[in-house]
Amino acid sequence: RKKLKAKDGTKVMPLVIWIHGGGWRSGDKQRGPFFGLVNKGFAVASINYRLSFESKFPAQIHDCKSAVIYLKSKAGKFGYDPCRVGVWGASAGGHLSALLGATTASTDLDGETESEDLNSNVQAVCDWFGPTDLLRLVKYDRQSGEYKVHPIVDDLLGVEGVRMVDAARTASPLTYVTPGSA
Repeated sequence: RKKLKAKDGTKVMPLVIWIHGGGWRSGDKQRGPFFGLVNKGFAVASINYRLSFESKFPAQIHDCKSAVIYLKSKAGKFGYDPCRVGVWGASAGGHLSALLGATTASTDLDGETESEDLNSNVQAVCDWFGPTDLLRLVKYDRQSGEYKVHPIVDDLLGVEGVRMVDAARTASPLTYVTPGSA
């Protein structure tokens, strides 16, 4: 595919979006290992999302998808290619990056900002140690008859009992992976 050029003839940069970690309950876009990419010819954006004490899943992925759409809408203004967007995150940010890439071919987790003109599709994903299968973290305790999960994931999902199984499946990037995924 032909690379876009700006009005002055320079190449239009690809965009990398950093998504911070913090167990979905802390962290901020201010910090990250992304500064070096600017010197390598990439445009870089760092985003925040609602934390789990503010809103439960899927609010976090809706925020990330909205941010991708917003950044695509500003591509002409800032000089990057809206058709070459990658996401990169660590831990919870890695999970959300993987979920963005895996849902490229799906509308299951789209928020209200998706449209025919602008979508949250990304072309590349870098997941630094983010979980990809939250369902594996749900355990059934035969003694108590309860479903249990790590407290951080419990805070993210915000559901109890057998509903935790469906919520974990819905929040798992592996649920959505297809040949068309980033």
